[in-house]
Amino acid sequence: YNSGEIYSEDNMGLGGLIGSNRGDLINCGADVYVSGCVCNSIGGLVGYNESGNIVNSCAIGNVYGENSSWHIGGLVGFSYDGFISNCYARGSVQGNDISELVGGLVGETELGSVINCYSTGQVSGSFDIGGLIGRNSWGFSAGSFWDVETSGLTQSSGGNGGDTSVMQDVNTFLTTGWDFVVVWKTPSAGGYPLLIW
Repeated sequence: YNSGEIYSEDNMGLGGLIGSNRGDLINCGADVYVSGCVCNSIGGLVGYNESGNIVNSCAIGNVYGENSSWHIGGLVGFSYDGFISNCYARGSVQGNDISELVGGLVGETELGSVINCYSTGQVSGSFDIGGLIGRNSWGFSAGSFWDVETSGLTQSSGGNGGDTSVMQDVNTFLTTGWDFVVVWKTPSAGGYPLLIW
């Protein structure tokens, strides 16, 4: 787990916990403000994920890519042939008027999977932007959601959009097979699902 602020210029792989990942991340988290200028692959947890498994993990900090930055995601900037499961991102994800491939959870996933995940942050950019995934290139997504009210977006390249009341209803997730015994829990005061750890 990491917290704080990270800034870089002209970099590939800028993340709140790890810049570039090719291994397994399990039960990891970041509360980091991640910002980059002219960067490729900026994420709240991981910038660039290549064939890595990211499981039971989260990012709650804001992510910002300025100037010619692209592949910007609340959890992962760019995931190539990676597996992302039981994860969430809660921070805002902002590009500018020339930023491409921006998503509330993942900027772009290529040949990868996104399963049982969600995002809630506001998302902005210029091209290929999505509430959950900016661009899904020959990938697979299942059982995943984003909040259309808080994100400000009704479109995504994967996942299912719902308003805040739907996103805070445990039945929304139970109907797609989420595990609320071992992996997830419902906050006692209501709200979005949290990881048990």
